[in-house]
Order: sequence, then structure tokens, then C-alpha cells
Amino acid sequence: MKPLCRREKLVILIGALLLAMMGIFPPWVGYYETYSGALNVANYKHPAYPIGYAPIFSPPKIVTVTEDGRYGIIHPVILILGKKAMGPELDGAEYAEGVEVDTTRLLIQWAVVLVITGAILAAMRSQEKQSK
Repeated sequence: MKPLCRREKLVILIGALLLAMMGIFPPWVGYYETYSGALNVANYKHPAYPIGYAPIFSPPKIVTVTEDGRYGIIHPVILILGKKAMGPELDGAEYAEGVEVDTTRLLIQWAVVLVITGAILAAMRSQEKQSK
């Protein structure tokens, strides 16, 4: 195998930097779980909703309305129990909210960067062969 030229190394470096930046600033989703019973066992994790991008070391916070109508910020890692969920499907069940990395979207982003980087490298290699 032929050693990489300077341009190919640059393409690989840019691809690696993009992958790293996507890992440092991943997409996040918010979710909530409903609880029932005396043991507060989670019985249903409701579908997640996208809440944007944030640093992995500083996850986004969810702003919610408390029972008395005031806005409150919920810490992203700790689930807060004891709230009464609203809506016909929840019917006043206790629930907890939280955020997590949207791994599906992150993996798709990484795959796209890898495919594009590979395609650029393959095009550069075929262009070199044609020019010789």
C-alpha cells in the first residue's frame, strides 16, 4: 500500500476532528418516565424529544413548570420524582424527567462523516492513478 500524501493526511485529520467535535458536543434528547406503585418502579419510558447540542461535560437542562405554576430548571442527571404528569395518557401518574445523549443520531452523524471521508480519499486515490 502506498503511503499517504499530504492532502490525504489532511482529509483524515479533518474527518477525525469532525468526529471528535461531534463526540464533545453530541445531540441530546429529553425524556420522561412514568412511575406507579408503592416502589416507584418505572413502567414506561416515554419517547424522547430532541433538545439540541451541548457539551458532553455540561448536559442541557430541562425547563419545566412546577405544580404551583412556576418555572424550574431540572438538573440533567438527577431524575426528580413526585411530580404529577398532565395529559390523558398519563392521568396524574408520578413521573421523572431527564436528558441523555441521542446515540442514534450521533452514530448516524459519525457514519456520514466516515463515508464522506472515505469517498474523498477514494476519489483522491483514483485521481492519482488516472494522472499517472
